[in-house]
Amino acid sequence: MKKIQKGAFLNLSVCVPPLPEQRKIAEILTTWDEALTQLDALIDAQERRKKGLMQQLLTGKKRLRAYAKSPWKKVRMGEVLKRVFRPIDWSPEMALSLVSLRRRCGGLFRRPDVLAADYKTQDLHELHADDFLISKRQVVHGAWGLVKSEFAGSHVSKEYAILVNTAPKSLHMPFFAWLCQTPRMIRLARVASTGVHIEKLIFDPEVFLRDSIRIPGSVEEQREIAAVLDAAERETVLLRDQRDAIDQQKRGLMQRLLTGRVRVK
Repeated sequence: MKKIQKGAFLNLSVCVPPLPEQRKIAEILTTWDEALTQLDALIDAQERRKKGLMQQLLTGKKRLRAYAKSPWKKVRMGEVLKRVFRPIDWSPEMALSLVSLRRRCGGLFRRPDVLAADYKTQDLHELHADDFLISKRQVVHGAWGLVKSEFAGSHVSKEYAILVNTAPKSLHMPFFAWLCQTPRMIRLARVASTGVHIEKLIFDPEVFLRDSIRIPGSVEEQREIAAVLDAAERETVLLRDQRDAIDQQKRGLMQRLLTGRVRVK
């Protein structure tokens, strides 16, 4: 009921177990709530740890021991990246595998597949693994990310820009993807966008590629930094999955214990 008067609410009848059983049910569910609270604290701590690692490893403030004496270098992004276009051979009968990008560097996600004839545009492009995909209208909110192998062969419209690595001996793309999660890179994306309102800014890849970034001189160091951050991200994902599982179990317990389907002995 969306609305109910106090009097009507107080006149409702509910079935309740004996008081000792009520106490035991509350005790059981409280135990699950405490487990969820502890997991929330662990997730927050892991997120802070990951952000601390990013702040140190992606700026050179903290170096991996094996590369401590190897200097970082400044490179213009246009020297190691370029924009590409991969228009598809459109036909009205083809099935489109569409993807989009989440804000706040949340990565790619699949959209519902549609028939090409039912989609609004024919100007579509194909993604390859290790592309860097940018939403031209949402990048100021962090809507960009690395294309993983699971999204290879998917399609995007002209509202997206695709960057590829032209210097694999100088730049490791997963490292660049992590670098793009830093506030400085988000600012560079905003500077490279034009418009009168933040929700109407349009990203210009050519302007963006004129800017410079600082990266480790060794691709091996870039690769190891990305591996450290990937491991930290996996730990966070595992904790979130564990929390979701426990929360689902608690809801199942509530459904059974609070309806009398399962009784406490």
